[in-house]
Amino acid sequence: MKYLKIAFGLALVAGLMAVVASPALAAQPKWVACQEVTSGKWTNNNCTTAGSGKFETKAVTETVEVTSSSPGGLELEDSKATGGATAIKCEGSDLGTVGNEGSDSITKITATKCTFVKAGSCESGKAATARALNLPWATKLEEVGKEVRDQVTSLVSGKEPGWAVECTVLGVFKITDECTGNTSTGIHNVRNEGKVEAVFDKVTEEKPATCSVGGAKSGFVRGVDLSLLTRWHLYVLAPALGG
Repeated sequence: MKYLKIAFGLALVAGLMAVVASPALAAQPKWVACQEVTSGKWTNNNCTTAGSGKFETKAVTETVEVTSSSPGGLELEDSKATGGATAIKCEGSDLGTVGNEGSDSITKITATKCTFVKAGSCESGKAATARALNLPWATKLEEVGKEVRDQVTSLVSGKEPGWAVECTVLGVFKITDECTGNTSTGIHNVRNEGKVEAVFDKVTEEKPATCSVGGAKSGFVRGVDLSLLTRWHLYVLAPALGG
């Protein structure tokens, strides 16, 4: 965002109380979409108002396109960078897919409007940039304990998902810090909006990324990424989300 899944990733969607079936029908977290039909059980296109209508929830079985954004910004930090912790916050958008049995992917990520949260040895008055590394990324919905998470890996052989941050040091030098590592995000449905939010949370931080400047266990992502289908409203179906 599937929703930087380490960085502006799509980390995607979860199921509404009214949408979720019994645990026996949702052992594996799945993507479900609110789709228009001839005769359905919902009266609105978010599938949140029950009644005789033209909308129905259906499991996603084909590969469909998903867009994602983080209007509140995602924070990327190297906590052990030379000269002190360095962190920037960027707005982001990305493109990916969701498909059968909880599978999804991230194919393109764009980070914009980056500003310093912690400058470290970087010059806060100069521009900072961020870009995703080792795209495309593969992600997979899994139920862990009593929550649904989106597990994120890279489809590039021998590589891990991550990000590269560039800043200016001593007025003229450009330094790039690359942070990579397999990760996961918490997944939640956004009720009545047909969106899913991927949250870089405390569980995400339990597996910090390895950074080229700060070294092992120094890289963190914080924030929320929102994902939605380009064709339908999207949710996640799983017992942990209300079944």
